[in-house]
Amino acid sequence: RIYNINLNLNNFVIAFVEMCGKKCTFLVDTGADVSLFKRHLIKPEQMYYPKNKCTLQGIADTTQTSMGSTETTLIFNGDTELKHTFHIVNNDVAFEADAILGIDFLVKYKASINYDTWMLTLSLPNAVVEIPIESSTEKDTVFIPPRCEVMRTFNIKCNSQDDLVVLNQELCPGVFAAASIISTSNPIVRILNTTNKSVKVDTKNIKTQPLSDFEVIRSKPISDRINNLIAKIDFTNTPEFAREPLQQLCSEYEDIFSLENEPLSVNNFYEQPIQLADSAPVYTRNYRLPESQKEEIDSQVQKMLDDGIIENSVSEYNSPILLVPKKSKSSKWRLVVDFRNLNKKVIADKFPLPRIEEILDHIGRAKFFSTLDLMSGFYQIPLEKSSRKYTAFSTNKGHYQYCRLPFGLNISPNSFQRMMTIAMAGLKPDIAFLYIDDIIVVGCSLKHHLKNLKCVFDTLRHKNLKLNPEKCKFFHTEVTFLGHQVSAEGIKPDSSKYDSIKNYPTPKNADETRRFVAFCNYYRRFVPNFAKIALPLNKLLRKNVNFEWKESQQQAFDKLKAMLMSPTILQYPNFDKTFIVSTDASNLACGAVLSQTFDNKDLPIAFASRTFTPGERNKSVIEKELSAIHWAIKHFRPYLYGRKFIVRTDHRPLTYLFAMKNPSSKLTRMRLDIEEYDFTVEYVKGKNNNGPDALSRIDLEDLKRINICQVKTRSMTTALRDNNEPIEMSDAEKQQPDQLHVYEASTSESLRNVLELKFIASSCANNELRMIIEKNKNVLFERIIKQNASESMESALEREIQDLNNICSEIQTETLKLSAESQIFNYLNINAFKIICEEKLRNVSIILFKPLITLTDKDTIEKVLHNYHNTPIGGHLGQYRLYKKLKTMYLWKNMK
Repeated sequence: RIYNINLNLNNFVIAFVEMCGKKCTFLVDTGADVSLFKRHLIKPEQMYYPKNKCTLQGIADTTQTSMGSTETTLIFNGDTELKHTFHIVNNDVAFEADAILGIDFLVKYKASINYDTWMLTLSLPNAVVEIPIESSTEKDTVFIPPRCEVMRTFNIKCNSQDDLVVLNQELCPGVFAAASIISTSNPIVRILNTTNKSVKVDTKNIKTQPLSDFEVIRSKPISDRINNLIAKIDFTNTPEFAREPLQQLCSEYEDIFSLENEPLSVNNFYEQPIQLADSAPVYTRNYRLPESQKEEIDSQVQKMLDDGIIENSVSEYNSPILLVPKKSKSSKWRLVVDFRNLNKKVIADKFPLPRIEEILDHIGRAKFFSTLDLMSGFYQIPLEKSSRKYTAFSTNKGHYQYCRLPFGLNISPNSFQRMMTIAMAGLKPDIAFLYIDDIIVVGCSLKHHLKNLKCVFDTLRHKNLKLNPEKCKFFHTEVTFLGHQVSAEGIKPDSSKYDSIKNYPTPKNADETRRFVAFCNYYRRFVPNFAKIALPLNKLLRKNVNFEWKESQQQAFDKLKAMLMSPTILQYPNFDKTFIVSTDASNLACGAVLSQTFDNKDLPIAFASRTFTPGERNKSVIEKELSAIHWAIKHFRPYLYGRKFIVRTDHRPLTYLFAMKNPSSKLTRMRLDIEEYDFTVEYVKGKNNNGPDALSRIDLEDLKRINICQVKTRSMTTALRDNNEPIEMSDAEKQQPDQLHVYEASTSESLRNVLELKFIASSCANNELRMIIEKNKNVLFERIIKQNASESMESALEREIQDLNNICSEIQTETLKLSAESQIFNYLNINAFKIICEEKLRNVSIILFKPLITLTDKDTIEKVLHNYHNTPIGGHLGQYRLYKKLKTMYLWKNMK
C-alpha cells in the first residue's frame, strides 16, 4: 500500500518526545495517512523495526520508502503522556517540522481542530486535552499554503494599546494582506496567497497604523427587535444572493412588522360599519361552559382589553362564546364568539374584485414572487362606534364589545378585501396585486423585486398596516393561484386541479370499474363518442363476464382520463358565477369537486381527494361527512373566500347542522371554524353525486401513492341527472333520512320490546363466537363466527355480520339491541364495531345499551336510595320521579 502525505498544511504543536529527550515540533497533517519522524532526532539506543517499512507519496516528486517504525511516548502540556508508533524518514525530507502527526494519531485519540481557539483537542478516556496550535515553526513567521486565503494570528509589536489598522498591501510577490482593523491583544490578519507555492511571510513586514489616526464613523447598534424580526422570517427558499439585501430592507422597515406580544395597531384610513335588517336586538343566552375553561377565557378577554381589541359594553345585544382547540405553540385554545344569529340579520357587504385576466396580463415577465401576510388582518380594521354594540358578548366577569372587526361575522372577508384594495389602490399589478388576504409582490430581477418590495413597504407604512413576519415568504420562483401556475417560464394551468384524475389508479375489479365509468358518465355529453370509448369498460360490467383487464380496457381508461382533463371539460373559474362544492366521505377518505354552471351544465373547475387520518376513521358518519365539507372549503379557499357559494352533500342530516345549539358538539365547533364563509348546504341523492364518490372510493393503498391532497367518499356511484332537474324522493326516502346503523341509547327502558343481539364466547374454542338473536329469551337465530387461520375476530365479524340484512328481513325487524358489555367487545373496541356495521349493514340498526344493574342485597338497595334521594345531589325527588330515574340504571325485586 502507498501512504499519502500532505505538506501544504501549517498547523504545528509542541510536545516533549521521550526518545529524543527534548521538545519537538509536530506538523498536524489531516492529509497524511501515517505519522512520521526524522531520523537524526532519534537516540542511538532507541529500538526500532527496520522490517516494518511503508511506501510514501506526496513528500517528493517520486514515492519514497520509510526506514522502519518505532514507538515512543509524547508528553503534551507537561503532564499528558501518549504512546504512538511513528515511521522513520531521512533528514532531507522537506517538511517544516521535526515530525508529522497523521490520521492514525488523530483517529486513535479522537482529535479535532478548533479554528476559533486554535486548539488541537484530544478526547482521552478520562480527560479532554487541549493543545495550542502554532502557525509556524519559526518565530515571527507564518506559512501560507498555495492559492488560498487564511486568517492568522501575528505577533505584532506596538507600544500603544489602541486598535490598529492593517493597510491593504502586497507583502511579497503574489501575497497580499487585506485592509482590516485588529486588536493589539489578538491581532488576526487576513492574507491571500495567489501563487502556486507555499510562502513564508515575516510578520514584521506587515504595515500598521493606529486607529486614532483615522476618523471613525460608528454605525448604530442593531436593536434586539430587529434581531428578533430577522429570526422570525423564513429565508429557507430565498436565494443566497438575495438574503443580505432583503435583511437590510426588512431592518429598514422593521416598524411595518408586528411581533408576538406587541399590541396590534389599526389602519388609519378605513372604518367598517355593520348594517342590520331591523333594529330588534339579537340576544342569545350564553352556553354553559366547563369550570376548567373559565380561567383561560378570563385570560384571553383581559389580553384583548389590554390590546384595545374589545371594550366594556352596556349593549342590549349578546352572542355566546366558547373555546375551541387550535394548533398553536403559544396557546391551546381560541376564544370564539358564535355570531350565527347575528349573521342572519347582517346585510351582506358586496365588494367587486379585480378580474384575474387583468392581473395575468401584467405578470407574464415576473421571475420572483413574494407573498406578504397581514398580522390578524381583521383586527387591523376598526369598527364604527355606532356598530360596536352589535358585537357584544359576555363572560362571568362582565359584558364586552369589539372595537375592531371580529372573526365570525359574514361581512368580515369582504370588508377586509375592500380595505386592502383601498390601501393598495396606487400600486400597479406589475408591482403587486392582492390574492385573497395576501399581497403578492412580483419582480423581474433582484434589483427590480427589491424596488417593488420597498414600494409596497412604503404603502404599508403610510397606511399603518402590519405584516406577520412568520407568514411572509420572499423571492419564490413560482406561485399558484386561482387555477394558474405563474413562473419565469410563463403562465400554465394549475396541474394540481386534475392530479386526482391523472393519478386515478387502474381498476382491479368490476366494482371499481363501475365506479369510474359512473364518474365519467357525469361528463359524457362533453366527450365525443363516449359510448364507443367506454365500450371495453362496460363489457366488464355485464353479467356472467369474468373480470379480465386487457389492452383495450387500458386504452379506454387512459383516453377517458385524458378527456376529463381536457379544456372542453375542465374549466377556468368565472368569478362572476356561483361556485359549487360537492363532497362525499367514505370510511377511509373523502373527495370533492369544485364546479360552476356553464350554459345550464355543471362543469368542474378542480378535483381533490385525501385520506382520513387514523383518528378521523374512527369518527361517526356525520362527522366524516362534515370533515369532508370542512376540508374541501379550506382546500378551495382561493376560489371561495369572500364569495357566496353552494355546498352539496348526499348526507341529509348535515342540512340541519346550522340549527344545532349544543356548544360542546364537535360538529358545531367545526361549523364555527368555517363561519367566515358565506354558503348554503344542499342535499343531493347519493346516485347524483358521482364525482366526489369516485374520488373517495379509490383503494387506500392507491390513494397513498397519489402525491396530492387526497380524499375518499361514501355514496356516489351510478347515473347522472341534469343539474336543473329537481330532486325527486320516494315517500320512504322522505320519511327515513340518513342515519347511523349503530348508535347508543341513554336508557334501556324503551328497548324492552326490541329483539336482542348477543355475542357469546364458545366454551370449547377460543376462536369462536356465537351470534344470537333473542326474543324474550327465545332464540330466533344463531350463527357461529369462527376465525380462520391467521385471521382476526374483527375480520371474521366483517365477513359474517352482513348476513343480518337478510336474517332481519326474514324475522321482520329493522332494529336490534346490543349490550355495551357484550363479549364481542373483548375482541374489538366499540368504534371498530361501528365502522364494520356502518359498511356492511343496509336495512338494520343496532342500538347499544347499558344493561341494568340487578341488586339483591338490602343494604346496597338502601345505599342507592339514600344517594339518589337524601343527599344534596339527589335533590329529594318524589316517589314517582325517583323510581323513573332509578329504573333506567337498576333493577330489584318489588322495585316499584
